This record gives sequence, C-alpha cells and structure tokens, in this order.
Amino acid sequence: MIVSMMMRRMLWLRLLVIVSAVSGIIYDWVMIGNVVGAFWQVLLIAVNVVQIILLWTRDRLLDQGRWESVPEGTRLTEEGERPGFLTYLSEGTARIDTGNTEVARMEPGHFVGEMSLMGDGLASADVTVAEPARVWRIDRDRLERMRTQQPKLFALIEAGIALDLRAKVIATNTRAAAAPA
Repeated sequence: MIVSMMMRRMLWLRLLVIVSAVSGIIYDWVMIGNVVGAFWQVLLIAVNVVQIILLWTRDRLLDQGRWESVPEGTRLTEEGERPGFLTYLSEGTARIDTGNTEVARMEPGHFVGEMSLMGDGLASADVTVAEPARVWRIDRDRLERMRTQQPKLFALIEAGIALDLRAKVIATNTRAAAAPA
C-alpha cells in the first residue's frame, strides 16, 4: 500500500496493481486452491488493462494537439473566417460576439471552432479570451488528416464535440426560457 502512494503516474500504479493481482492469483489458486479469489484477481487485472488502454488512447489523442497558455484578448475565432484550430478551453473564460454584440460567455470545458467543422467551415462568431486561459488546440489541417488517416481518434473528437454541442443547446434553451417575454 505504501508503494502505491509513491506512484506519480496512473500508468505505474495500474501496472503495480496488475503485478499484485498476478501474485494474488498464484497465491489464491495455486497455493490455497481458492478459485473465487483468483477469479476476482483476474477481473482486477482486466479492469486495469482496459484503463491502461483508455489512458493510452487519451494520451494519443492529446498528443495530436498542443497545450497553450493564452493571454486575455487573444482572438480564438473570427466571425466569417475559417478557424486555423479546433480549441478546447480548459481554464479561463471567453467572450462570444456576433455582429459586435456579446451573445454569451464561455466557461471552461467547451470547444471553440467546432461549428466550422460542419457546413462551409466558417466561424459563426468571434470568440475572444476574456481572462488568461489554458487551451488545448489542434491544427485544422491535422484534424482533416486525422479524419481520413485515424478515423477512430477522430471519432473521439466528434463524440466530445457532440456532447459539447448538446450542453451548449441546453444552456441556450435555459437562458431563452428564463428571459422575459
């Protein structure tokens, strides 16, 4: 248990659990004949192998883009222009303007430029960083290559965008319902 607290990376912790479970299988099944205990150790190994695969997939996806710290006032998209990046806002806030009028504020956890992946590819609004922010960005050209060369990774981005669009529609509907008639 003490060794597990010294692990700085989840991968190493999961590998330690797998090694521990293998020794548990040897003890349970071979030494004392406890098949049920060995079964639970096998399940523990399976769960950790799946989690390692998920960590690897996540890291593979994140390696396609880059993390950046952006100052206040940085323009992420310009209305009517093709964005150079798909951006994920991890920290900070952004202001969304259309026709020089602020229409919304974006909190962390949302994509910027996702609408341009559909239709004509142009941004539907200006998005400007309202306070210093941390973002993950993936180059638009790399995203297009990913669509054809790595469709499974691209599907993960599409799934994230779909969830984000759902959240944005719900937030817009909630604001519209609360607005005076």
